[in-house]
Amino acid sequence: MALLEQAKAFCPQVTDAASWQTNRTYRYGWSLFAAGFYWEAHEVWEAVWLASRSNSLEQLFLKTAIQTANACLKQDMGKDKAARRLFEEIAGLLAELKIALGQHPQNYMGVDLEAFAAKIGIAQSNK
Repeated sequence: MALLEQAKAFCPQVTDAASWQTNRTYRYGWSLFAAGFYWEAHEVWEAVWLASRSNSLEQLFLKTAIQTANACLKQDMGKDKAARRLFEEIAGLLAELKIALGQHPQNYMGVDLEAFAAKIGIAQSNK
């Protein structure tokens, strides 16, 4: 079995923000993302997204993470127009997430949302 398939097999049946620390599949996706393996991060996170409840904050956040991986991959491939379109979508998803989380969201599922948004901003200004 391929490594990504093994990682997806560890995904809990239900994604819950409160137990992100024990969700090895979710955390592995962040490791892949941080290392620049955007396609692989997307693949792993998709399993976590599929295990999230419909219309949940987890689902919204994972959609944001997955789209960010897509945008970074497009940017690396030199597909700047597609990357810009995705980054614009991500900005909207982050705004929606901040509204849903309340006035001063600091951290969600182990991710500093302000730092995450700043990283996206830097990625947008590079192209």
